[in-house]
Amino acid sequence: MQTRIQGRLLVRADANSEIGTGHVMRCLALAGAWRDAGGEVVVVSSKDGAALAELVRESGFRAEVSQLPAGSDSDALHTAALARSAGADLVVIDGYQFCPAYQGIVKTEARVLWIDDGGQAGACCADIILNQNISADPKMYSTASAETMLLLGTRYALLRPEFLEYRNWKRDFPPRARRILITLGGSDPAHATVPIAEIVSQIPGIDVRVVIGPAVSERETMIQRLSQRENIEFLVAPDNMAKLMEWADVAISAAGSTCWELAFMGLPSILIVVAENQRPIAEGMKRAGAVFDHWPHSQLDDAGFLEGLTALGESEALRRQLSANASALVDGWGGQRVVESIARAGAC
Repeated sequence: MQTRIQGRLLVRADANSEIGTGHVMRCLALAGAWRDAGGEVVVVSSKDGAALAELVRESGFRAEVSQLPAGSDSDALHTAALARSAGADLVVIDGYQFCPAYQGIVKTEARVLWIDDGGQAGACCADIILNQNISADPKMYSTASAETMLLLGTRYALLRPEFLEYRNWKRDFPPRARRILITLGGSDPAHATVPIAEIVSQIPGIDVRVVIGPAVSERETMIQRLSQRENIEFLVAPDNMAKLMEWADVAISAAGSTCWELAFMGLPSILIVVAENQRPIAEGMKRAGAVFDHWPHSQLDDAGFLEGLTALGESEALRRQLSANASALVDGWGGQRVVESIARAGAC
C-alpha cells in the first residue's frame, strides 16, 4: 500500500545555461511522488531559471521566483521565510551553490533534504541526504551527523511521471539499430551536440533525433548548422522524453541524471562526459555493464567513437545485454522509496 502523507514540501533548485536543468527536473520527479502520496508542493527557483517556472506550473505545482543571488545568505533567509509562510514540513535543496551555511539557515524553519551528486555535501547539516547515483558511497558523508539519514544509490533514482507509465513495457531489439537519440542535457554547456550529430549522421541508413534542451543558448545556430542533413530531426524541449527513448534503438547522452531514465527504459547507450562531476557516473555505469562506453566531450574526434557506435548498432546481442544490465539498476520506484523514507523519519 502506498504511503500517504499530508505534509507540505518546499523545493529550492535552479536551472540555467551553465548548470543545466537536471537539478530542477529531478526535484519535479520527487515533487510528483510527494503529490501522489497526498502532499502539497511549492517550487522556488532563481530569476536566472525563471523560464522553467512555466514548466513547474504546467506540472501542477506552485512556482515562486527568487530575485536574490542564488546561494547567498539573503536567498537562504528568503527560502526559510517561504518555508515558514507555506507551512513546509521539509525543504528540498538541490544545487552546488547551496553551501552548508545555507542549509543551516533554512533548517531554522523546517527539516532539510539535500540532493547531492559527488560528496560535495560532506560537511552539510541536512537531516536527509539523497544521492541517487551509481557512484554514491557512505564514505562521502563521513562528516555528516550520525542522525543524518542517507538515501544512496540508484534504487532511489527519481523519475518523472511520463516514465512511470513504462514500468511493464518491454523493449524490442532490431537486428541493426536504425534510430539514434542524441540528448546532451537541458543546456549542453560543452556545446557537444553539433559535433556528435555530425559524426553520427555519417552512418548510412539511420534516423537521428536530436533533443535541444530548454536552456540551450545557441539553438538556432545549432539547427542551422545541421539543417542540411536530411536524416536529422530536431526536438526543442520535448514534453515527453520517455516516448523518445521508446522510439530509439540507441542513445548518446550526457552522463548526468538522464542516465537513470535511460537505464529504466533499457536503452543501450554511449555516455558523453560533459562535466568532470559526471565522470564517476559514467565509469560506474561502464563497470556495471549498463552502457557500451563513455567519452570525454573533448575527444569526440577519436575514430573509436564512431567505430564503437557502429559496433553497438550492429550487435543485437550486445544491445540486449546492455539493456538488461541497465534495467536492473532502476525499477521506477525510487520516488516512492524516498517519500516512504521521509515519512519514516517523521519529516512530514
